[in-house]
Order: sequence, then structure tokens, then C-alpha cells
Amino acid sequence: YGATIWGLSACDIPSGYGAQGAPGWITDNGTLAPAAAVASVIFTPAESQASAEGFIAQYPTCYGLYGYTTGINPTQNWKSPDVIGIDLGQVMLNIENARDGSPWSWMMSQTRVKDAFWRLGFSTSKDGTLTTRPLVRLGK
Repeated sequence: YGATIWGLSACDIPSGYGAQGAPGWITDNGTLAPAAAVASVIFTPAESQASAEGFIAQYPTCYGLYGYTTGINPTQNWKSPDVIGIDLGQVMLNIENARDGSPWSWMMSQTRVKDAFWRLGFSTSKDGTLTTRPLVRLGK
């Protein structure tokens, strides 16, 4: 959509609720989830910051008293009237995680969480931080 306006995710859409860009039934009716772009700050710090500012600059009504609306469709001049707590939660947790890593540290200090990751087949990486390690295609 653009350098500052992006974010495909499950969100309110003009006709109800949908999973924009979801594998298996890829739909894209032009609805974006601002919170998805902002919450991606742990993976795309500069791009997510630009998106946070871009949505407010270009579509000021998408941000209100409680934060970003759950969905906006610029092509249909539509925005959801709702702000959803799970969207705001991911934004707040990921911003804090990008700032100092506290949420990740707190979570990973729990024995049950470590055990769950181990049971799921995850292991510790020696390749450096998430932002500096090389991308590897698995299964090939």
C-alpha cells in the first residue's frame, strides 16, 4: 500500500470481520489493520514507527481516545468504529519489548513457558539477535 500505510491482519472490514491476507483464502479488499503495522515494531522498527505516524497523518480519524481503530479501508472511505483490546495489547507489549525486551524476558523466565517451547521443538539460537541473524529457508 505504501511506505507508511500497510498492515494486513484479521480485523473489522466494511462487511463485518475478516482475515485480510490470510493464507488459504487470501482476501484483500483494501482494509488495513493499523495495529498490525505498529505491533510489528519488534521486527520492523523504522517501518512500524513510520506507519504509526503515517496512519495518523493521512487518516487522523483512525486514531482516537483509546488508540487505533481495528480496521480502516481508505479505498471505501471507511473505518471501524471499534477499538479492540487485543489489538492495543499487542501494540503495547511489542513496543515495550522493542524498547527493552522486558516482556520477552519475563515470559522466558517461566519454567512452563520454557518447557512448552522445548516440547514444540524450539531451541536456542547462537546466530545473534533477531534483527542481525540471517534469514534461513527451512525445509529446503
